[in-house]
Amino acid sequence: MRCGVYDRRRSHGYQYTEIYAQWDESKSALEWLEKAMRLRDTEMANLRTDPLMDPQRKEPRLQAIERQHNPRHSLIVEKSIQWQLSGNHNA
Repeated sequence: MRCGVYDRRRSHGYQYTEIYAQWDESKSALEWLEKAMRLRDTEMANLRTDPLMDPQRKEPRLQAIERQHNPRHSLIVEKSIQWQLSGNHNA
């Protein structure tokens, strides 16, 4: 939480996904990944290139999530939040 504004980016869902992926616990990793996606966790932008997710790459469920995920949306959300928190709205 910053400046009294709820920061949805801090859901930590994606971080849990990475942990379970490294422990080779596919079911838990994919459950957390779906939660992170629902919460629009901005860390999802790393999904396609994150080496910590490599143990799960062959999972059909992960492949489906990768196809659904739009990393541009995460970037837009991130920029919007940065702008809102900056207080610099003179444009």
